[in-house]
Amino acid sequence: MKSTINMVWHIFKKDCRLLWPFILGAAGIQFASAGVQYWMDHNSVPEESPLFVIFRLLGEATSLAVAFLIAAAVYQDAIPGVRQDWLVRPVRRRDLLLAKLLFILVMVQGPILLADTIQSLVNGFSLTQSLAAAVTRGLLLLTSISLPALAFASLTRNMTDAVVGGVMVFVGVTVLTQILAIRRALQSPTQGTGLQWVAHSALFAMLLLGAGAILAVQYFRRKTVFARWLTVGVVSLAFLAQFVPWQFAFAVQQRLSPVPGSGRPIVATYEPSLGKFRLPEGVSRNAVFQGSQRGARDEASTVYLPMHVAGLPDDGMLNADRSEVRLLAADGKVLYRGPGDDLLIRKEGHQGPVHFTFGSRNFGFVRGVATKDLSVPQDGEAWIYQGVALPRGLYEHIKNQPLHVEIDYSLTLLQGASYAIPALGGDQRIPGMGHCTTKMDDDGDDIDLQCMQLGVAPSCGMAFLEHVPSGRRNPAAISCQPYYAPYWDNLGRDAIVRFGIGIRYHDLSGLAKYPVDASQLPESRVVIRPYQPQDHFTRRLVIPNIRLSDWESVEK
Repeated sequence: MKSTINMVWHIFKKDCRLLWPFILGAAGIQFASAGVQYWMDHNSVPEESPLFVIFRLLGEATSLAVAFLIAAAVYQDAIPGVRQDWLVRPVRRRDLLLAKLLFILVMVQGPILLADTIQSLVNGFSLTQSLAAAVTRGLLLLTSISLPALAFASLTRNMTDAVVGGVMVFVGVTVLTQILAIRRALQSPTQGTGLQWVAHSALFAMLLLGAGAILAVQYFRRKTVFARWLTVGVVSLAFLAQFVPWQFAFAVQQRLSPVPGSGRPIVATYEPSLGKFRLPEGVSRNAVFQGSQRGARDEASTVYLPMHVAGLPDDGMLNADRSEVRLLAADGKVLYRGPGDDLLIRKEGHQGPVHFTFGSRNFGFVRGVATKDLSVPQDGEAWIYQGVALPRGLYEHIKNQPLHVEIDYSLTLLQGASYAIPALGGDQRIPGMGHCTTKMDDDGDDIDLQCMQLGVAPSCGMAFLEHVPSGRRNPAAISCQPYYAPYWDNLGRDAIVRFGIGIRYHDLSGLAKYPVDASQLPESRVVIRPYQPQDHFTRRLVIPNIRLSDWESVEK
């Protein structure tokens, strides 16, 4: 054991002496990026500013510097070939591998860990929080970037070979991705949903296991040709890891529900007595929205099914992570299978109001509707509509046929407590949101709420402006990008998660008037409600006999 320690230390010191200019350069880029990020966090920097361009370049340079430094350390004692000094001496292969791992931990990951810790400390977080966040991010970087880079570098003799190999891998993956995108043959089931972390976890696991297998083959068997073919297999499996089946991913998510069973009272039923859905102002039946993956969403061939969602708790939010619609003919033949509109239902207090969304992020079109603006019961219950966008040709063919409709929902119940911060000059720590500040934006029409958090950011959030003396409130601003990872999945520029939202109090066009305007801001506060997932569950809505033409939307 002592001889192993001595040899590992000797190789480590040798690499440090030979590569110290590159070590300092990589560390310098990392700290420069952290310094620019700190300046941007505490000063208004527009995207067209040269500083913002420099920051983006530093981010790219940081990744390149890490990969270059790891490769340079490996090439000090390259694996392929028969003329290396470590083979002649000889050096035990285990000692050589341990020395390279030590170099990565100390000279590559070390400066990143230090920069992340300092960045968090100067932004007001405690030493314990800062270290925990930096170590967590460091482990993610180690498993997803550093170890795969070490494994890849062990397959090549020098930097030229590495660049050529890297370009080949990049081109291969890019071409395959584009072919699948053009033909729409395959799309990740969890992409753009709160369950995307499951695919990320599968990817990280594949990279870690693959890197371990390649390093074992190279350092202990020196089978370079076999290891290169193994790399092709690992890259292929890592690419396929993003296509985790939805049923499997949601089953995993259900097992991890923080409050299992809290969504049990929620039931969705078909309510034809509500009548047709009236499109909100600004949306017409002739509207067509182009999607990046699924063609076009034609409002004229979109139907809105009336529903009653019972059992939604006070101040709760219900998100349909996925809805799969099936239209069946009278003989049981499936005429259509596809997704329904995105659906997010939010209830305020005990008697409401209730809000819901229609549209789809895939088409860049999602609109919110308050049930108080519809001809539905105003009793605090969720009387809402589920949009189903159908291809125009299919819709015209089946719209007057009697159909059987089934909708399978994968749902998440979210809830959260409310907090308040002054509308102007607010600066305080809010549970679940971290360090938050408020100020008037440069245009003079929004209150800009910005937060910095170590750990997982809230999946969804709501904020509104309230005049404290009178109790008047402006319409709430909603931000919801669900991500239900049970661990901190952050591969950003540093260990801090940054998020924010603009809360409107003035319309620059002069068309809209707000209850709380600029003159009342000194006496106003921002009320914030971060939502966190409580339960993940499924529901099925069955409509046995329906004609789609009965549920075409109407304009106001």
